[in-house]
Amino acid sequence: MSDVRFPLEWSPDWACTAELFLQYAEVYKEAVEVLLNGLQTRGLLHDYQPLPVLFLFRHYIELQLKGLIAYNDGTFENFHDLAVLLDKLKGLDPAVHLPYCSDMIPRLQKLDARSDGFRYPLSKDMKRFFQKTGDEEFYMMITTLSSMSKLITATIAELENVEGYYDYLKDNPNDFSEAS
Repeated sequence: MSDVRFPLEWSPDWACTAELFLQYAEVYKEAVEVLLNGLQTRGLLHDYQPLPVLFLFRHYIELQLKGLIAYNDGTFENFHDLAVLLDKLKGLDPAVHLPYCSDMIPRLQKLDARSDGFRYPLSKDMKRFFQKTGDEEFYMMITTLSSMSKLITATIAELENVEGYYDYLKDNPNDFSEAS
């Protein structure tokens, strides 16, 4: 395989903030899919192997929501609270229909509020994460490979559908003005 350079500073001249966030989200989504497929194909060799998948998945959601928000109002949200980002998106565009995400994202946010539970074994105050989750059903969903896969697939599908809807509106502005 030849060595390929990938200049991180590059972006197309036409890329707005929304598109940059969505492009980053896309590569995180692809990483999630590759790792998840690998775990499903060969099975778990260690109990902690799904943690990078969950961390990258959580980051994908954050980037995707920020990109979708920027599509609506051009702003960049500089925080990591997934539930607040989801609420902001739904407030900006009441037509957005995300029933699965509306249930799952607040639960994920509550479980990993600071986006560090899937990255580190201990919190800053040296306590283990996930000792008491308060949502055993959701905890079982993300700690069982088959249900984690379904959760990831359903979440990605809903968020990608919204992105596709916005892409359509961007490419067909007359349809957007009629919908307003």
